[in-house]
Amino acid sequence: MRWLIPVVLLSGLQARAHDADVIYALVKHGGQPGVLVESVTLTPATLAFLAPLDADGDGALSQADLDAKHKALEVGFWDEVPLVAAGKRCGLLEAKASLREGFVELVGQFNCGEGELRQDFRILRVLPTNYRVVLGSQLDGEAPSTSLGVTGARSFAQGSLTTIAVPRPPAPGAWDAAGFRRELAQGVTRGLSIEVLAALFGVLLAIGAWRRGLIGAALILLGAALGSWASLDWWPPTILMLLVLGGAAAFKSPPLIVPALLGLAIGTREGGGPWPACLGLGAGTAVVLLFASPIALAVGVMLQRRPRALRVVRWVPLLVGVGAVVVHARLSW
Repeated sequence: MRWLIPVVLLSGLQARAHDADVIYALVKHGGQPGVLVESVTLTPATLAFLAPLDADGDGALSQADLDAKHKALEVGFWDEVPLVAAGKRCGLLEAKASLREGFVELVGQFNCGEGELRQDFRILRVLPTNYRVVLGSQLDGEAPSTSLGVTGARSFAQGSLTTIAVPRPPAPGAWDAAGFRRELAQGVTRGLSIEVLAALFGVLLAIGAWRRGLIGAALILLGAALGSWASLDWWPPTILMLLVLGGAAAFKSPPLIVPALLGLAIGTREGGGPWPACLGLGAGTAVVLLFASPIALAVGVMLQRRPRALRVVRWVPLLVGVGAVVVHARLSW
């Protein structure tokens, strides 16, 4: 279990950081035939290399500067990162820029024909040589190309190699194999998080009987699978999870509503999105829970024969869960 702590810490730090020399680009379907939406994130300092944006001359980039320099952004950025389909340049329909906390988000809407998508990031010829463009979100970090559906293709551009093969995003409602695989891995990560494992062990230890425990484990799995289709902020399901843990530790034999609520709390953490993603997220978490539940039940049944030890041990998952949540919250803030 100790190895999970640095993994949680590192993943939290990676999700919040935007490396100064990395430009992230992500292409999504625009909801209409032939329309694609590209989101690019980069730091204000990087953008300053590409276009003069300080409209008011105060030395600081603001949203007003971005709005006033709309045309300069089109020429200095979008004209220098042409997106092409089957060798034909996609038409830029709309472009906007938003100042976020620590970075700038540029969003372009394109009209593209059929065929292979490629993008030439000619801006790398202007930027210092250490700069690179990565296919992915700045919240996900530098994901490998296979997670983006680009098997065997470069997922980044750097130096003189400025062209990237861009995976064509699926239409809304279509099956997305890459999205399923990506969320399947995310579901496994979610299931292996310290607070989720602590909650699972806390509830099944408290039940401590094979028959009721198996029913409780099934309810946790069902709740996690259903909850993965809903999208909530991080803190409501986490609070529910801690409340469930506290109830399991305080009462001798928790009712079956407790594991059902736990499953929903687990599922709604990071849930929601297109249906292939929800399916993958739920399946990944279910795999972990299927392996962990019998272990937790076996420990609970064994401890039922030692009531004195059980009175102490049943509080351990709550303490571990609270500690993990505090660490997660501090990294987020």
